Amino acid sequence: MVTVVRGVAQKLRVKLQLEVRDPSWFDSVFESMSAERAQALVVVVDPLTARYQWRIAELAAKNRLPAVSGFRKFADAGGAHGL
Repeated sequence: MVTVVRGVAQKLRVKLQLEVRDPSWFDSVFESMSAERAQALVVVVDPLTARYQWRIAELAAKNRLPAVSGFRKFADAGGAHGL
């Protein structure tokens, strides 16, 4: 899935800023996205994001960052469902 996202981003000339591989990175990653004025967050469906989807949605809302994910429960947590 990450490869697909990278390919689409390249075609749309969208800059991908970060990939998170450890939940301990979440706070600093969201701080960095805020500082760099990220315009949106795409949450790729994988075991890490599945486990922490509520935390990711919470941080996106806290940082006023529109977010979309393929998880239905992510929408319940405040994000958008649609991938």
